[in-house]
Amino acid sequence: MSLQGKNRAVYSYNNADRRGSNFMYKNFDKANCYNSDFRNAIFDGASLRATKIKYCNMSHSHFCGTEFIGTNIRGTRFNNSVFVNAIFLGVKADGADFKGCSFFHCIFDGGLSKAKNFDIDMENNIVLSKPDSMEIPSKIISCAEEIIKNSSVRNSVIQMKKGKINKPTLMMLLYDFTEDELLRYLKSAVEVSPRNCTVSHLRRNLIKIREADTI
Repeated sequence: MSLQGKNRAVYSYNNADRRGSNFMYKNFDKANCYNSDFRNAIFDGASLRATKIKYCNMSHSHFCGTEFIGTNIRGTRFNNSVFVNAIFLGVKADGADFKGCSFFHCIFDGGLSKAKNFDIDMENNIVLSKPDSMEIPSKIISCAEEIIKNSSVRNSVIQMKKGKINKPTLMMLLYDFTEDELLRYLKSAVEVSPRNCTVSHLRRNLIKIREADTI
């Protein structure tokens, strides 16, 4: 079984009680979760790409650097949860409830229009009409293109399908690093990161490389 297949099996929950669980940096890609209780859980740095989390209870949970990309959260409750540096792209959110949630430095497209009680502060978050509408410094784009050009395998955290630059990743990194820092350290961070790592994993490697460079 492939690593992705193992992740799908390990992190698929049906009518399960996982209250208070720590899923920090776990890979839920393409897992199936249904009618399960994740209250007070930690999902910091977790990848929920193409994951189905339907009719679950994720209230009072913490999502820092979590990736909701192509995620189906139909009917799931997130009441009073905290989202920091999270990415929501291509999400199916029919009936999902965000009552009492707080969002800071998060990126959204229009996929949450069918969610309930979705209220965000536009000054501290980014809502896109489409991913390509993001304005990224030209030098950063050139840097990413050079990394992709010289990489033997596609790294989805930098490169999307059909060779497109993953602008949401770059936008998230610009929250925490200067343009000069990314130009200096991004190539090395990508080289030591797993092929399908999350933005949070890449951010951790960037911090380590930056710290090592200043010693």
